[in-house]
Amino acid sequence: WNEALKRPIAPVMTTNPNPPVHEVVHMGEEVRKSGLDMFPIPISTPGFDVAPTITCVNWVTKDVETGIPNVGNYRAMVKAPDKLGILVVPAQHVGIHWSKQREKGGPLEAAIIIGGPPAVQMTAVAKVPYGINEYAVAGALLGRPIELARCKTVDLEVPAEAEIILEGEITTTEKEPEAPFGEFTGFIGERSLQPFFKIKCITHRKQPIFQVYISQFPPSESSKIRGIANEAVYYGILKNECNVPFLKEVLFHETAGGQNLVVLKLKRRLLADPWQALRLASSLDTGFGKIFIAVDEDIDAGDLDAVMWAMAFRAQPHRDVEIIQRRVAHLDPSTASPEAPLEEQIYPGMTGASAILI
Repeated sequence: WNEALKRPIAPVMTTNPNPPVHEVVHMGEEVRKSGLDMFPIPISTPGFDVAPTITCVNWVTKDVETGIPNVGNYRAMVKAPDKLGILVVPAQHVGIHWSKQREKGGPLEAAIIIGGPPAVQMTAVAKVPYGINEYAVAGALLGRPIELARCKTVDLEVPAEAEIILEGEITTTEKEPEAPFGEFTGFIGERSLQPFFKIKCITHRKQPIFQVYISQFPPSESSKIRGIANEAVYYGILKNECNVPFLKEVLFHETAGGQNLVVLKLKRRLLADPWQALRLASSLDTGFGKIFIAVDEDIDAGDLDAVMWAMAFRAQPHRDVEIIQRRVAHLDPSTASPEAPLEEQIYPGMTGASAILI
């Protein structure tokens, strides 16, 4: 991961005139009548989810100004054979693309990868810095360029060897209810008004494999791969780009979904060093990380018992704790009542959500 982020490998367009992902093509009335019905889309949390939801769903969109693509994993709720709901969080990269497209006018073109190369899936759940092509990072993980094929109906590129691709547009002027859905936190992602995705074309292999993530209460496949990816991204940015050369390790603990509990191991030289690392780590994304803990290099950052021991016998709350506010919350039910508007849940009150630095 560290090497991939430092030395990305740009993708290439396939020379195959009929790549595997285009072996079968569905358009028009066929998509409208029976598009998503062709696939065994499960209900992940029976009794709670309002509809079948695609979980291993890598959304491809482009920045309307730069043309740089983003590949991100965001849930997709089945609404009709040719329509999916999507949770667009403003702080996520798809939310930035959506906001820019809404200002320009017209829908946001999008494609969904299901069963893509594992390197692409790993990159899709990582907090790769905005403006970096995830396909290039995935290529470095794989050790060779990702081969891409042009979509049939939208101006996007997708992995030529993927199992299934859904092509279409995300609305920027219309919204519909989306969710409830059992999320990786172990709580239900509440219903809110969200854009939706209209499918124009479906392409797939002759015998496609439909893939899902089992993404509920941690530990889970979702929280594991998210944690590993974020550890590498944060380590690389902090050590190589933010002047934290004394950083030894970054751990995103799976207990907190690979997102909300972050432990930094440091070789301390100055009393200011851990505070520099903690403040930088908490500022890389306004919604990732709720508890940040800095430990000395003799502590096993991956052992929560060792981390708790250090907190119990090496820290004083009045001296070694700082709370920062004006942050956003991702699917965290402790921020506001589930009945509150989505904006209030993401950014409660004037101070927003908060994080603690220890």
